[in-house]
Amino acid sequence: MAPLLRRDGVTSIIHAAGCVDYFHQSNLSDGNVELTRAFLDLGQELRVERFAFVSTAFSSGYRDGVIAEELHEESDSDPTDYTRSKRQVERLVARSGLPYLIARPSVVIGDSRDGRYRGKRYGVYQLWTANEKFLCNDYIREFYAVAPRTRIPLIHQDAFRSGFLEAFRSLPPDRVIHLISREETLPNVRELWDSMLAACNRPQIIHYYQRLDDVPMERLSRRQQMWLEVTGVNLDISTRGWSFARGNLEALCAQGFMFPDVTIESISICQNRFIAESARMQEFMRRFANERSGEPTVIEHGEPE
Repeated sequence: MAPLLRRDGVTSIIHAAGCVDYFHQSNLSDGNVELTRAFLDLGQELRVERFAFVSTAFSSGYRDGVIAEELHEESDSDPTDYTRSKRQVERLVARSGLPYLIARPSVVIGDSRDGRYRGKRYGVYQLWTANEKFLCNDYIREFYAVAPRTRIPLIHQDAFRSGFLEAFRSLPPDRVIHLISREETLPNVRELWDSMLAACNRPQIIHYYQRLDDVPMERLSRRQQMWLEVTGVNLDISTRGWSFARGNLEALCAQGFMFPDVTIESISICQNRFIAESARMQEFMRRFANERSGEPTVIEHGEPE
């Protein structure tokens, strides 16, 4: 590719490709590590002025305290092998000798204005899709959910797009930027479930737990067990308290950049669009309109940490 790109005057590489398998180490090695190594070789041959790499805010692994906008040392534990591979690749980028930008978005949800979403169904969408698949067949009177009052680090897809482009245009070289909403605006896991259950499922009894390990799986229907098994990784991640430094993003905002933070109201726009576009959820709501008419009884299990 180098002769053609050199002829066309390419001066930058934006590397946003990769593998998002959570635990398939071979695919992660090929799709993240080796592919990035090849693009870095290309960038060195072209002597590009900027190499931009899209990583993830969770490349830090599990850490206490505020996660800095800098390269990370190894972590004792990671949410997934995917996050570990991103941490490894960040170091490759930084050691390449190319002027770089590493962008670390948090969990991406739909557009802040109308809820449109073009990504794959990971993160919050995995939870909503599992609800659609496993919990919207028959009416479930008694519902069990992991719903601590920990904030979920989210970013709207339009905020990610505009934030990345502003960072690419305006930040000096060799920077790491966290693209994430302000903590004080973010909804917590409990608010997320309150919103979805009120909008769609409306069980008569809701059991809220602080951790997945606390849920009495033997008391659940097979469908609810399957739902928790499918969403277990994201539920575990959501129960951790994540806090990210936002110095570079705040500096851009201080210069006039407008960044739409996620709020419970804006996430409801995305959620309601998801429900409106789901034929299965719409049929469920129609079939069980009578059962869904009452207010649920909420039972708390365990104290917030």
